[in-house]
Amino acid sequence: MKPAEMTSVGERKKRAGRAILILSGFILVETIRYWVESKKWQEDWNYRFTWDDQKTRFFSLAANRFDSNPFVTNWTHLISGHLYYSMGRYYNLSQFESVLLSMGSSLWWEYVTEWREVISINDNLFSGLGGISLGEPLFQFATYFCRRPGILNKAIGFVFNPVFALNDVLAGKRGKSRWRGLESAKPRLQLTIGHQRRNGLDEAPAVSPLLQVGLDAAYLTIPGFGDPEQHDRGGWIKKTILSEISLDMAVGTGRVQEFSFFSRAVLGGYFRQELRPDPRSRVRGYNYFLGLATSFDLFKKAATAYYDQGEYHYDFAAGEQAPQPTDFVDKCAAVNLIGPVFDARFYAGPARFRLALAGSLDFALVNALALNPYSRGHDIFEPRMKTTLVHYGYYYAFGTTLAAAAGMQFGNFGFSSRCKYQVYGSIEGLDRFQDRVVDDGHIRDSRLACRFELQYSLPGMPVALGLAFEEIRRWGSLAEVKCRRAEQRLTSQLVISF
Repeated sequence: MKPAEMTSVGERKKRAGRAILILSGFILVETIRYWVESKKWQEDWNYRFTWDDQKTRFFSLAANRFDSNPFVTNWTHLISGHLYYSMGRYYNLSQFESVLLSMGSSLWWEYVTEWREVISINDNLFSGLGGISLGEPLFQFATYFCRRPGILNKAIGFVFNPVFALNDVLAGKRGKSRWRGLESAKPRLQLTIGHQRRNGLDEAPAVSPLLQVGLDAAYLTIPGFGDPEQHDRGGWIKKTILSEISLDMAVGTGRVQEFSFFSRAVLGGYFRQELRPDPRSRVRGYNYFLGLATSFDLFKKAATAYYDQGEYHYDFAAGEQAPQPTDFVDKCAAVNLIGPVFDARFYAGPARFRLALAGSLDFALVNALALNPYSRGHDIFEPRMKTTLVHYGYYYAFGTTLAAAAGMQFGNFGFSSRCKYQVYGSIEGLDRFQDRVVDDGHIRDSRLACRFELQYSLPGMPVALGLAFEEIRRWGSLAEVKCRRAEQRLTSQLVISF
């Protein structure tokens, strides 16, 4: 069988009609619920049920705006997109077809369900296009665990993708039999528990020490990748090559001080492998893949001000404003829409090396680092600035992400390093209350995070001891105000592999 044919869903029948029918029922129920509870969202009402208003919404771009909701409300639309996308993938629609399904669902919600509101550009990007960046990795992991026997595997599959697991339960025997005969590599799962100290130049002193808890999962599905028995092979793969998910939390003083989340799917590409065993039966040679990927990247520090916490909503009709000077914490949610990924591995007997490079075009919700110092000497409401900026501390932006990682394994010792650079610029002219915005100046932010890690694997055990050093540098500019921050983190950790 050719590599491109050995996929996790290749033998299942496509059921587009069933996917659309079930998803339509779900959206209809949610639409009714939203209409019943619509008074909760009166702050977002801009349009009436009249021909002139609805004609503007449906037949022009005048209603297409960035909405004025809190940070958490907007980035969690990606979860809705994941649910839409997963429904398509469960019924064996392709990646592209599932994106169309999630995009159609998002547009229905914006145009029909929320008929009183603006057509939210950010919601369509996060729910419609961004759903694949979370939905595809979760689909791949759920596919693996749901096909495995045992209650524990089913439970893990449910955690990765409830839509997937519930559909299997409802399908009964048909759900259990749909995975028979499908081949699969084994995912890599790592749980990290550590003790972290920070030394930073944030406006508020960093809480230290912290309990650090992390989960990293990677699922490489190229058949025979790294197997010297399948030594000389290569070709194009039209299905998902690599799925990754990572979650990291730093806990201190009884609450989560910072959390970050990352998911990525390499949607297809080219791979090549040339391996051979040496006289001592050790692997020598190389393999690599080059593909296109989409991903989601999120981090947020614990809020210190009430207006920066959870889903706090301002009463815009009453003219409620944030206190000045502001006290917003750093945060960012980025959909890495598309970009190339190159991943190469070199085998030299007892030593192994890895090099990975990636880049992407992003749409993001970005905290304006310079806003707090700017607000000490300026009134941010007179003249009025961007709505989400002055009320919630973030703005909508386009930008890019560049990332590189390298690693070496020699016996039980391992060393790895990775760096990620993100740069963003604000989008002007599309504020929900654009007619009220007077100062619509350009804002820029960038972030560089570099991490170096040393590990020792205990012989015969799936456990490693590690020491990691990380430095994060932030830059921001708003009008004439420019600022920078730096933070160093040192973590001793225990890594358990599954």
